Amino acid sequence: SAGLAEFERRLRDAEGVLSDLKPFIASGMLDWGGGCSELLQAEMREHGYLSNLLIVDAAGTALCSALPAPEGVTYNDRKWFRSAQSAGQFSVGEFVVGRVSGAPTLLTGMPSARPGGDMVYLHAGVLITWIPEFFARRNLTDGTVVRVVEESTGLLMSRWPDPALWVGKSLSDDKSGLAARVPAVAEPLLSGEAVAQDGTPL
Repeated sequence: SAGLAEFERRLRDAEGVLSDLKPFIASGMLDWGGGCSELLQAEMREHGYLSNLLIVDAAGTALCSALPAPEGVTYNDRKWFRSAQSAGQFSVGEFVVGRVSGAPTLLTGMPSARPGGDMVYLHAGVLITWIPEFFARRNLTDGTVVRVVEESTGLLMSRWPDPALWVGKSLSDDKSGLAARVPAVAEPLLSGEAVAQDGTPL
């Protein structure tokens, strides 16, 4: 469906952004101070669908971030970090309301080697705030409800209409008739199909 295709496109774009950062790390010339943050900030300005870009060490401690990282915060509890570490490749983690950005976000990660072989982990948060507007433009049948659900937790990643009332809440709390549902995030990308009440693919 068009909605899932757009989701996949944005995730693939995020993978491309992280891949483009790996040569800077492999070169050993990346300044982990202000220069690194400035590089990540420039990438975020170019890719407006990102909520944050971040590089952490093997313990999950932030080395640099496009957005200021709260002092003392580590990321080794995040699924994106654990998945990238175990899979050794780009991985899609969980849905959250971003710890730093405050925005509903799908978290992704990718490993990268420093000179000498030490690993760091790149992170891109992919905003999902675009979903309600996307479906609002599709002239769906009156009464249609579109819900994007993370299957592992049952949390609503997005909902149309009334996204602000539902993001981050449990699917079980939403008693409206299920008109359309985008099955959740699967690794490495999304799967499933959403269909409106009149049978129109979403």
